[in-house]
Amino acid sequence: ESVFESRRPLSDKYSKARTSREAHTSFRTLAHFDIEIEEPFIPSRGVPEAEGVILEGEAFRRNLTVSVVSATLHTGRTHQIRRHLQNLAHHPLGDTSYGKGRINDSLRASYGLPRLCLHAARMAFAHPLTGERLELHEP
Repeated sequence: ESVFESRRPLSDKYSKARTSREAHTSFRTLAHFDIEIEEPFIPSRGVPEAEGVILEGEAFRRNLTVSVVSATLHTGRTHQIRRHLQNLAHHPLGDTSYGKGRINDSLRASYGLPRLCLHAARMAFAHPLTGERLELHEP
């Protein structure tokens, strides 16, 4: 089990001021597992193709190690978990905004992964009318 965190300030892209605000997220790795994906080959620019090498657009298989993590928010910013994971180069699976496009395409095709893999197991907030603290749990 590994623990890591991000304290990178985040800006609100919808605010006119575009100022950065403090953001802090702690992550704990719960499990790792390997999956096999198939994706089209896209060669690096300027590298000539050699004989017997996979050609552009041909599919190839590769293994990918993915992790299940638990996140604890110490501040609340828009897309904070997704943006902090992206900044740490741990791209969320299925995330079309902050994930890896080619990997997400492969996961959709191979495993039927239709959307972002993010689940809120517990949430707490003040009721907007009464101010009462509400705490929701979903395993």
